[in-house]
This record gives sequence, C-alpha cells and structure tokens, in this order.
Amino acid sequence: MTVLTPSALWFLGAISIPIIIHLLSRLRIKKVEFSTVRFIKQLETSSIRKIKIQQILLLLLRMLAIASLVMMMAQPVTQGFMPGWLAAEQDARLIMVIDNSASMNVQDGDESFLDLSKNTALSLLPLFKEETRITLAQTCPPKTIFNGLSNDPALRTAIQSIQSTKS
Repeated sequence: MTVLTPSALWFLGAISIPIIIHLLSRLRIKKVEFSTVRFIKQLETSSIRKIKIQQILLLLLRMLAIASLVMMMAQPVTQGFMPGWLAAEQDARLIMVIDNSASMNVQDGDESFLDLSKNTALSLLPLFKEETRITLAQTCPPKTIFNGLSNDPALRTAIQSIQSTKS
C-alpha cells in the first residue's frame, strides 16, 4: 500500500491530542472528604468502573476518528486490489469520442488532425481484450456510430468512415 499524499501522515501526531486532554482533565480533579464517604465507596466499585470504561472507549473513538481523517487526507491506494479471478469477470467497456468538427481539418504536416485522431484510435484497438465493448461516437452531429465488441471488423470501418464537417 502507498499513499498519494505522504506529507499528510505528519498529522498522525494529532492522535495524541485526545490523550493529552484526557490526562489533563484527570489532573483537575480535587478530592473533597465529607461525612457520607461510606456511600460513595459503595458506588465507587460499580458505577465508577463503568464510567472509566466509557471514558476509555470514548478516548479510543476520538483517536480512531483523527486517524481516519488523516488517512483520508493521505489518500492510500493499493495495487491489485481485486483477485485475478474476480477482475476477469468484470465487463470492460470503452467509449471513444472522435471530434469531427470543422476545426479538425487543420493540417499537421501532410495529415489533418481528424486523420491523426482516427489513426490514434485505430492504433489503440489492439491494446484491448476481444471481450471489450466499445462505443464509438462522433461530435458533429453528435451520434453513436458503433456499439459492439472490439474485435468486430465493422469498428475499424466505422472509425475510418468518420468525415469532417465542412466549415
């Protein structure tokens, strides 16, 4: 596991803040003796134990909340999150949008930008698995030209058939 923002991990030191507050609040307690001490001694064994457990749980929850916020800021990421057998069952989909507006008629050397984008789209096709569903769309007028699998020969024909709009 790695984090995208490792500098945020410096804030993990903030976990000590609830501990410091807890310890400082215990120092402020003043002991006062009075005549009905025996009744308080009876309460001490049962209810004070519950209160101490609640205080410790509350302290742990506060520390967990701070640690969670710091880890969210650090943005942890993992590689290979899903096992191979599970990832293989996922549907792969790709949407290609080719801009065929009049501005794509501009020449770059001996090719127009539209030809460059179509050639790039054709060169990307072998990178995808045969089961990948591809949707091909153009921008002017906006419409879907192809919707099918990446190994379909009609996809290459559809990419090559995209024409630029006239200015």
